[in-house]
Amino acid sequence: MVTAALLLGEFKSEEELRAAVQIGGLLWQSRTQAVMQVRRVGRQLERLKEEVDAEGVRPSPARLDEVLAEVAATLKQLGATWRGR
Repeated sequence: MVTAALLLGEFKSEEELRAAVQIGGLLWQSRTQAVMQVRRVGRQLERLKEEVDAEGVRPSPARLDEVLAEVAATLKQLGATWRGR
């Protein structure tokens, strides 16, 4: 969709169009990676909730720390990706 929108734009040269298409592709790729990371975090939190909701089962503090550390690492990585690092 980004590429199609760029192709409809007016550019002074073919080089400008190529650069815009390349940047659009990178933005799309970055967004796709972000969505995948957020889904992964969501699945981890859902699993943790299932453990908590299970009858008579309580997650260990170590398991809570593990899941929260993974969530924090994923979100930090996502932030770095969006900043272009």
